[in-house]
Amino acid sequence: MHLFVVVVTVLTCGLTLSSCSDNDDNHDEDPMLQKKVSQVSVYEKQDDNYFISKTNSYTYNDQGKIIQKKLFFYVSGIARLQESYDFSYSERLINVINKTYPNDTNHKVVINDTDYELDDKGRIVRGTDYSYYEGESRENSDEPEISKFSYNEQGQLTTYEFGDIYCVLEWQGTELHKLSRYQNGLPLVIITYDASEQETGKMIPVGISSNSFDWLMHLGYFGQLSRFLPARIIQEFYNTNGHLLTRQEEHFDYEVTFGLVTSYNTVQNLDLVLFNKQVISNIRNFVVWE
Repeated sequence: MHLFVVVVTVLTCGLTLSSCSDNDDNHDEDPMLQKKVSQVSVYEKQDDNYFISKTNSYTYNDQGKIIQKKLFFYVSGIARLQESYDFSYSERLINVINKTYPNDTNHKVVINDTDYELDDKGRIVRGTDYSYYEGESRENSDEPEISKFSYNEQGQLTTYEFGDIYCVLEWQGTELHKLSRYQNGLPLVIITYDASEQETGKMIPVGISSNSFDWLMHLGYFGQLSRFLPARIIQEFYNTNGHLLTRQEEHFDYEVTFGLVTSYNTVQNLDLVLFNKQVISNIRNFVVWE
């Protein structure tokens, strides 16, 4: 299981959010001094009621950078830790240790240990990912997987690649419009973004997936990003032969209190093309600020 595979197989809304770059003239306040989100709880509608399905919790250092993220899933109302992320920072390197916890005691905790190298502009240009089991070390891992990142003249991320996976980001002015992921020249995932009128401001990456990629983008380590939160995201997933399997359209509705996004509702319309079936989900997300 590789860190970047998760980036495009789960919601990647964080790609649409604004950077903490000094080039963002729309935010006068230093993002590192902003109030931070400590928790986001997700409730899914079942029949006529909403039930909690997962909770993300966040911890920061004195500079306002995230140092830990934990994802809890709920089974029969009981929270179970599914994933954790620990971030450490140096001048030219960021290390992220991701632990994925098994559902039973018959399996070991899987660790993805990734070093991100920064260029002289503070952007990630290369990643080296080691995968091993808890209790082991990098020396026990297989050959590390290398990822590479490229930017345009505006400082926006335009491509990244790892192994035989190649990803292309297309921009419309300041807004990310499309992300396409290919394997051996065939599409695997195509994601299209429509921006809302709600500025990102102090909000965390909306719909953040279970990875560190979105958070590093939100902190500006992948260059200049979109200014507005998403209004709609369309995701198309393909099989290895390039045939469309599923299409998911998600709409976002934000609630703001005193300038802070305190909750947002989403409606997901999942079209299972292969089975000719549609599934509609209603989700509520509640945000707790420090």
